[in-house]
Amino acid sequence: MSSDRPDRRVVLIGLRGAGKSSVGPELARLLGVPFVDADDEVERASGRTVAALLSAGELRPAEAMVLARLLAGESCVLATGGGAVLWDAFGDATRRGDWTVIWLDAGSDELARRLAGDGAERPSLTGRPASPPGCANEMDEIGEIAAVRAERDALYRAAAAYRIDTAGKTPGEVSRFVARLLCDDERPTAD
Repeated sequence: MSSDRPDRRVVLIGLRGAGKSSVGPELARLLGVPFVDADDEVERASGRTVAALLSAGELRPAEAMVLARLLAGESCVLATGGGAVLWDAFGDATRRGDWTVIWLDAGSDELARRLAGDGAERPSLTGRPASPPGCANEMDEIGEIAAVRAERDALYRAAAAYRIDTAGKTPGEVSRFVARLLCDDERPTAD
């Protein structure tokens, strides 16, 4: 990438499975900045897992505290937790700090397929029963994703400078597209 890069403070938002943690490291490498995963930072700061914080009803305050610190910091590619947009001050903080917010998105079926395939145990965000790792019921996943999408899509849309459809694309393809989007004078259509 050339030295005329205007956007080196990038926030990735989106639902679980959209690709934030997969795209982020490669995008950071292309932009020449560090990669920071907000979930990892929340766990480091609290000494507890995101799942434990969510189950205890303590994730959003812990996440807000960490995000406030990270958004006041140096240039990086920051992968947020899917619920970062629920933090009331998220939009103000990203605009104040000259951050470019990129919404990574994919259809509910695609997100359910990705989540079922990674084998990670995730707590329910809606109170629906969660399937055990490796045995995810795709219909349960799709239902939970649709419920969370209904709650968050307008928030993602309001916060994002660009929406990128990641369906059918590798993390490398998405990161290269976003890097070109941020660095080119003629910005391509994001959808």
